[in-house]
Amino acid sequence: EGRKAGLLIIKVVKPFPAARVKPHLEKAKEVLVVENNGTGQLAKLLRQEVGRHEKIRSLLRYDGVPFTVQQIVEAVQGEKEAVYSG
Repeated sequence: EGRKAGLLIIKVVKPFPAARVKPHLEKAKEVLVVENNGTGQLAKLLRQEVGRHEKIRSLLRYDGVPFTVQQIVEAVQGEKEAVYSG
């Protein structure tokens, strides 16, 4: 679709690597946090540790089923948060 995208995988959350994550968030126009839980735990932690609240959106799924590529593409193209529950 002509949009640039990047991927950041956070493997450790305690202690949170804010100094390593913050530069990536600052460069990004928007941040979509893809999580397999219903509460957006990582997105909340990002907001708490790094800030940039206006950029961070969540894509949540809590039924144990992996996201499809299409669901992620639709979330990137959309401008709101999305939740899948099966």
